[in-house]
Amino acid sequence: MKKFAALLCVALLFLVPGQVNAFATSTDNNMSEVNEEASIENAETSDNNEVYGEDTSSDNNQEAGATAAAIQPMSLIPGANVEVNSIQDLIDTVQQAEMDKVITLGASFPTTLTSAINLTIPHNYNITIDGNGVTLLPLAGQKHFNVTNNGTGLVTIQNMTLQGLTSLDGNGYPVWGNVGGGIQLNGSGKSFVINNMTFNNIAGYGALSNSGGVLYTVNNSTFENNISGTGGGAINAEGTPNTLILNNNSFINNTAAGSGYDGGAIFVKFLMAKFEVNNSYFSGNRAIAPGAVSGGRGGAISSNYAGGASTSLIKDSFFEANHASRPGTGVSIHSDGGAIAVFDLSTGGTFNIDGSTFMNNTADDDGGALLLQGKENAVFNITNSTFFANKAYGAGNDTGRSGGAIQMFANGAALTATTYNYTNNTFAQNEAHDYYSGQNQAGGAIAGSGALARTARAYMTNNILLGNKVYDINGDERTTSKYQNFAGTASTNVNNIGLDNGSTTYVLPDYANVFGEFSPTPSANGSGVKAGNPSSSYYYTVPTLLIIPGNGTTLGLASNKAGAAGVAVDQRDLTRSTAKSDIGAVEIGQITYNSNGGAWSLPALTDYDGTEYYVGTTPVDYYAVGTYGAATTVRDDANLSHATKTFVEWNTQADGGGTGYDPADAISFNDDMVLYAIWADSYTITYEGNTHTAGTAPVDSNAYDLNDPATILGKGDLEKDGHRFIGWNTQADGGGTSYAANASITVTENLTLYAQWAECLHVTYHGNTHTGGTEPIDLTDYIIPTENIATILDCGNLVKDNHAFVSWNTQADGGGTSYNAGDAMTLTGHVTLYAQWRANDVPPIEVTTDNNTDPSLPTTGQQPELFLAIGAGLVILGAIVVVKRKQK
Repeated sequence: MKKFAALLCVALLFLVPGQVNAFATSTDNNMSEVNEEASIENAETSDNNEVYGEDTSSDNNQEAGATAAAIQPMSLIPGANVEVNSIQDLIDTVQQAEMDKVITLGASFPTTLTSAINLTIPHNYNITIDGNGVTLLPLAGQKHFNVTNNGTGLVTIQNMTLQGLTSLDGNGYPVWGNVGGGIQLNGSGKSFVINNMTFNNIAGYGALSNSGGVLYTVNNSTFENNISGTGGGAINAEGTPNTLILNNNSFINNTAAGSGYDGGAIFVKFLMAKFEVNNSYFSGNRAIAPGAVSGGRGGAISSNYAGGASTSLIKDSFFEANHASRPGTGVSIHSDGGAIAVFDLSTGGTFNIDGSTFMNNTADDDGGALLLQGKENAVFNITNSTFFANKAYGAGNDTGRSGGAIQMFANGAALTATTYNYTNNTFAQNEAHDYYSGQNQAGGAIAGSGALARTARAYMTNNILLGNKVYDINGDERTTSKYQNFAGTASTNVNNIGLDNGSTTYVLPDYANVFGEFSPTPSANGSGVKAGNPSSSYYYTVPTLLIIPGNGTTLGLASNKAGAAGVAVDQRDLTRSTAKSDIGAVEIGQITYNSNGGAWSLPALTDYDGTEYYVGTTPVDYYAVGTYGAATTVRDDANLSHATKTFVEWNTQADGGGTGYDPADAISFNDDMVLYAIWADSYTITYEGNTHTAGTAPVDSNAYDLNDPATILGKGDLEKDGHRFIGWNTQADGGGTSYAANASITVTENLTLYAQWAECLHVTYHGNTHTGGTEPIDLTDYIIPTENIATILDCGNLVKDNHAFVSWNTQADGGGTSYNAGDAMTLTGHVTLYAQWRANDVPPIEVTTDNNTDPSLPTTGQQPELFLAIGAGLVILGAIVVVKRKQK
């Protein structure tokens, strides 16, 4: 038993590997490339392989020697999901894993490291190290992690922030110094994944670096303010990587500071198989390469010497304000590719750029956005991409073919060619500047060049090259240049706009006829394609530059002009037309609404947002714009009119013989659909006041088709003194057809209707010497012939001293027509009735009325009683006289 125990201990000693604490960078193992590079661009003589500072690029395992011999007790934590709270527990659990494991750093895990964490995986299990959101600070001069995978399993590191030790200068860029931090990956042919990580302020030789043959993927991570003493401030993959795939990452303000080294954010050298950058964002990265003659290619990315079997892809990514810059004011033949430099892509290699935008990148020498340099039979494919406002300043010793956006440079065997395929790209407002007097820059967008008898062959299909410029040494634009947009060998020229290339007969189209009159800049434009780390603040829609719609001849020159689509989708990943696709990186759908003899009346446009376009305020054509194939509805006829006709419908033919559409009908954005306004004769109804004294005649603003229904309007506020409104008539004198307000009619002609007025008649009561009370008042307006019967009022409270009211009479002396209260009187005009009075001591005289006959006193013989009374009185009077005489 004792012997068995002893043997077991010895076995365990061999099972525990030594710990390595290496902070390493790779060396240049292929100096033969230096001689080839020295012949390029005349004075470009320094290989991008010099070592910055004291980096000897050895394996740097001094500390490992002491620890390798140490025997560490195992502290394996068993299980598929475990938590560790010490560096040793992490090391042991990774190394001695008995199954696939997810190892989470616990709350007590040290955040300030006293050494590098050296992890070696000798087995074939999948290992995930989850930082659980921790931030780790490194020991000065040491990496955070050195990870070596000797097995076949996948190693994943995720969910942590690796904070470096360097500071920022006054411009917000990292300063070289205080080296320490990052991850070194080792293991030829082994696989690694970096997920949801942040690398900040790390000075070293790449915040993430690798040795030869590594396959690794980086997802959803942010690299910010990192600086390398060689190349690749964020990722240094110069150690002959097999595969590097980057998905949804953000690279911000990273710097390559090593003389002779390239790639401000990413440096890839001697790529073996695959390099991909998908949906990633690059901003403010720099390759500064101090020294009068230096490297400094690729402000964001540099890929050097990729192998002939390699394939690279930049897909759906966004590069802005990256710089390949020279120090001071010296000549800088290496400051090429403001965003990306591809240097000497090997024979048979392929480099693809698809669906990406390059904006405001600068190179102090060549290729404001891209340097694309390849050997014979190397192939570059640039598709569905936008290049806007990039600048090349020509500070190298060359002949004026810097290329404001792209420089193509053919290298390799004499009399050979490098292939450049450009399909559906947009180049606008890029600039190439003279650095030397007489340099005569050509190719504000694209310029081709080559070493000795080598040719950069461009195959151009469906590209827009407009608004690009070349400048002399004084900063003045050379407006007469015949190479404002392109200078090089265009082996094919199919459906391109602005490919001048020295032609003395080609007339450059008007910029506004492609992009509109508002000088647009790249924006989201309805795209769903995003770049950057989704969990960071550096996550953006990849911007594009919209073309305007139009007829393809005088307006919208890129619209519907490419014929069959060169590619199935546009830069926004939206479907292209298969029959009449658009030129450039963006496909639009449009519907043209033609006024067809009418007139639009529209507010002046102040911007073009990709939803509508027209020229002026009274255009013939109004363009509705949207995504090709997307559903929409037919617009209405608001702001559209015709001088004499009324709108009926929209139709696919101007004569109305095609397919008709009513407003709000379902329809889809097409490539060249035109809908014409269809008009019909229209009728109006006009109202006239006709001697009115106040108010305004009502207005019917409708335009009626034949047999349309209409409703007659009321008088509105029309008035005429002393008259009442009684309706409308087609003649002013009322001799035509009469219409009552609110009547319903069928329109068969233009109508003018005149207000009809009836005079208002009144009955006025007069007291006629009354001494008290008030005359009654009749407020009724009587009109002929329908409302002219008045009912006679009584006397009310009228009185006359010692008199009694008898009746009313049309004359004050009673000689007219008399009326009693309650009588009906037919009015033929205004009437004044006078009160008739009888003295109280006079017997009442019976007043009789016989309808319309005048009252009168009785005639002689009609009342004998009166005469008898008078006779009796006379007899009595005679008797009295006789008696008086007898008494005397």
